[in-house]
Amino acid sequence: MRDRSTTLLEPPQLRAARVEQAWATSTGSGVVVAVLDTGTQLDHPDLVGQFHERDGQVVAADLVDGDADPADPNGHGTIVAGLVAAAAGNGEGVAGIAPDARLLPVRVLDRDGRGTAAVVDRGIRFAVDNGADVINLSLEVEDGPSGSIATAPVDAIRYAWDNGVVVVASTGNSGAGTTGYPTGTPVLLVGATDRDDALAEFSDAGPADGLVAPGVEMVSTWCRNDGADGCDPSARYGLGSGTSFAAPVVAGVVALLLGAGLDHQQAVARVRATALDLGQQGPDAVFGTGRVDAAAALDPTTLPAVGQDPVGADDVAVGGADDGSTATSPAPDEAATPPPDGADAVGSDGGGAADQEAVPDVVAAPPRGGGDGPLRAVLATFTALLVVAVGGRSLRELRAMRRKV
Repeated sequence: MRDRSTTLLEPPQLRAARVEQAWATSTGSGVVVAVLDTGTQLDHPDLVGQFHERDGQVVAADLVDGDADPADPNGHGTIVAGLVAAAAGNGEGVAGIAPDARLLPVRVLDRDGRGTAAVVDRGIRFAVDNGADVINLSLEVEDGPSGSIATAPVDAIRYAWDNGVVVVASTGNSGAGTTGYPTGTPVLLVGATDRDDALAEFSDAGPADGLVAPGVEMVSTWCRNDGADGCDPSARYGLGSGTSFAAPVVAGVVALLLGAGLDHQQAVARVRATALDLGQQGPDAVFGTGRVDAAAALDPTTLPAVGQDPVGADDVAVGGADDGSTATSPAPDEAATPPPDGADAVGSDGGGAADQEAVPDVVAAPPRGGGDGPLRAVLATFTALLVVAVGGRSLRELRAMRRKV
């Protein structure tokens, strides 16, 4: 099993999704996960060495500014990247779901977390053409003020699937119960659960063939970027909540399955078939096929060989439920008010992490465009978690510093 004994924080996502047990079978080695987002901090100490390279150079793109440097002026993309594949056992703060997978960062959203379907389309195709096996989309598809992009890049998602690449996307944070992805789009949609395995207050429900994953008080890498000076080195880790942070948990588990030798169809079928059933018995339009369970998915006694049907999989199509639900889409994360004692804060959504004696400095993703897209739609209905700069505070203390917004 992967040694994580020198990791300083105890990310709740590892425990809730039973990830460490799965590492005995796979840690994602040989798999490339593209993170299409606001960018990624390439020199974060928990991400250095975790990137897909060609000829000694990190493979990356900034399709907003038109260059190869995916610097993250928002911070959201760095959180997502760390959830997928932060290094394990390196004496730094956190471990990702698939710590031996490699990241391919593609910036498709601006400083405020906004973009266009055309740019995201280009980003997906770039990722596919440059070696991605999995693509994570933690962004909001909605033609309105809370959206990151107005329409889903369906053609590019089909291009990815046809080329053996799994696209994982968050359902959204509006609590509306629908997503912006048309039924039949080959995308694996992910909603968020809380510490009690209930659907998080803010989470949109996905289609019956989607999934849910932990999405409350997730601990990850973070870049607080207040301007030209780049990421603040005193604020390297953050707590955040949202479906944006549930999707990379599933993307990481898919990477573990691909690393264990499954193909893309098998991996998608397997992650659905082994999910913990929640709500009404069987797939439903709230929890989909259930909450992702990495240990069950990577159980070596039941893993299918390449070419065999995964357990319980009759249909490996993604994104198209026949229950009348519409496929919806990903969403950004939230804003907050200053914490006590003058500590810096930026926000996200609400709750649950493990306790440690001390944690590195923590902050989190700024609002997208004056109050994260999905956040703006739901400020009145749930508590946003303050992610604060701390020095040696336990995560229990951090949770006590939440504020309503």
